[in-house]
Order: sequence, then structure tokens, then C-alpha cells
Amino acid sequence: MPWWEAVRHQPEKKTYAIRIFNSEERDAPKRDPLISSPLYVHVAEYFFDDNDEFMMSGPVTIDEETTKRIIEDFARHREYVECLLVHCSKGQNRSPAIAMALNEIFGLGHDTNSLRENYQAANRYVYKRLRETAEKLGLTSRVQ
Repeated sequence: MPWWEAVRHQPEKKTYAIRIFNSEERDAPKRDPLISSPLYVHVAEYFFDDNDEFMMSGPVTIDEETTKRIIEDFARHREYVECLLVHCSKGQNRSPAIAMALNEIFGLGHDTNSLRENYQAANRYVYKRLRETAEKLGLTSRVQ
């Protein structure tokens, strides 16, 4: 989802939130917070640009350390959550890629083909890096 929807989102279920920011936002004095809610089980923040194999939108590309943190952070909390919220600037590239990869890695129950159809602009490089890291961590995808 885009950030402007995420900051207004009121969770109705136990939610794990992943916030993706551009690299220049790391040192920003204030980022819009999510609505305070006891239903947010955990809120994780990551900083990388919407780069892929062919286009650079900023100086920081997702790396194996970041993909490992995303996967391990979610794995620590997933048994306590019913909903996954992932947002980036526009909600079109990085966030759907992360959501689709986590759906496959952890078998969250959404139809992969439908997700790919609905989020055609998802950053394939981010998705691919998450899947590669999951394989290195010994997490086999439940959906191929």
C-alpha cells in the first residue's frame, strides 16, 4: 500500500507492518507514523531505493543483509499476526514485491498468480533477492 494509506490505516486484526523508505529518508527528522494501535504486533522499517537490475532510482539497492533481516524479523513474529501490511512510497513496486515473496516463503495463503496479476509493477529484483535469501536460509517456498 502507498504510505498515505498506511499512515491512515486502522488495523482490524493483529498486524505486522513493514515500512519501506528511500535511502535519503533514513536521516529524515520525522517520518509520518502509523496510527497507534495495540493491533500492530510489530512495525519494522527498512531503507533502500526502488532499484532493479536495469534502473537505479537511488544509491541504495536491497542487499542480502536487508533481505535476511526482512525474512528473519517476520519469522520471529509471524505466529502472532493475522495480517501483513507492507508499504513504500507509492505501494506499486517494492512493497508488493516483499508481500508476494513473504507470501510464498511462509505460505501465507494468497494465490501467487492473482498477486502477480494485480501487482504487475512489483519490483522483480526485490522479489528475486528475497527468494534467493530464503533459499540460502533453508526456507523452502510452499508455493512455487
